[in-house]
This record gives sequence, structure tokens and C-alpha cells, in this order.
Amino acid sequence: MKLIVDKLSKKFKLHLQNSREISAVTDVSFSLKKGEFLSIIGPSGSGKSTILKCIYRTYLPTDGEIKFFKEDSQILNLHNATEDEVIKLRRGEIGYISQFLKVLPRVATLDIVAKPLIDIGVKESEAKEEARELLLYLGIKRELHDISPLTFSGGEQQRVNIAKEIIAPKKLLLVDEPTASLDEERKKLVVQLFKKLKEQNITIISIFHELDLINKITDKFLKLDEEKYAD
Repeated sequence: MKLIVDKLSKKFKLHLQNSREISAVTDVSFSLKKGEFLSIIGPSGSGKSTILKCIYRTYLPTDGEIKFFKEDSQILNLHNATEDEVIKLRRGEIGYISQFLKVLPRVATLDIVAKPLIDIGVKESEAKEEARELLLYLGIKRELHDISPLTFSGGEQQRVNIAKEIIAPKKLLLVDEPTASLDEERKKLVVQLFKKLKEQNITIISIFHELDLINKITDKFLKLDEEKYAD
């Protein structure tokens, strides 16, 4: 797996403000190899999350190229990839950890976290046992495992969100401030999990504010210096 981002730019058009354009990111370039960890840093409004969403194709880039070198040696440019190509890539090779948990209501936490393993062929009993161990490691008590996480606190939901995305990790993992609602001890546990993923040759692009925690596992930094707004 390899990722090359070349002169990525994204503009938003504000139709309710006479079609004024806001430039979220401009001419961003970097490359990553298998197992590398990139940390995106910069002030609020500098476009950190926009970069992740362009790679995941939640946003369609305005300019530039995002070349994803797949495990089968095919090269896909995410700027002009079809929706079907993007969906297949998300299912098999690119994962995304957002700041917010989005799950179906009334589904038990254990089932939510175990599902990615079951989807790749792991026996249900084994998948649930692994899911239970991961939830306990992250401090989600056993008595909560059969309850919907939508009833949990913000910090607990964030930990469930992390668990369901890393239990069967994709080749490239996009991470958008996963520790924002966690205490210091939980943050350290999460960073340890990302360290283990890196050791498994998972490529990670992250937005973390705790530079002291991720300094040792970061291979490259992408620094966005200031807010970018253009008329």
C-alpha cells in the first residue's frame, strides 16, 4: 500500500452568500508508505479534517490528485474515482475514525464491535470474545456490552467508535481527533493501540492535539499554519 497526495485543494461555495468561495486547503502534498504514521497539526479552521474527508471521499477535491496504490498493485486516483470504486475501497482498504459514533439504534455494543470481524469470516463466538477484550481494555464495563452505545457518555461512545474501526483494521486508517473526549489515562491507552497497529504495517493519518503522546510513533508531520479563507 502507498498513498500519494499531490497539490490537493478544496474549495467550498457558499450559495447563500452570493456563491462566495472558501478555500479550505490549498496545494497540500505528501506521500506515505505501508506502516507509516502521519500527524496533521494546525489551528482550528486550517483544513485538517478536510484533508481526511477528501482522502475518504466524503468531500470531492477541487484540484490535485490522491493516488492510492492498492494491495493488488492497482492505482486509484480518488479525485475522479467512481462511487462504486470508492465504496469498494472503504469496505476493504480505507477506514475512518470520526469524532462521533454513528450506529443503528438498539444494537448492542458488543455486536457493533464484533461485526467487522464477522464480516471478514471470523466465527461469531471468536469475534465477540475479541470484541469483549478490546472493550474492556478501553474501559467499557462488561455490564454495558449488551446495551446500545447511543445511551453512553460522549467519552464512552468515542471509545466504542475506536474499537469498531480498529478491531479489523483496514490498510489505511484515517483518524480524526479520536481522543477529544477522553481523560489522560484513556488517551494513553488509545495511543498504545495505534502503536500496535503501526507495528502491523497499518498506515495511519491522524489528527491529534496531544503531540507529546504521539511524537514517538509519528514518522511525518504535516503542518497547516493558518486559517485559509478566500473570496
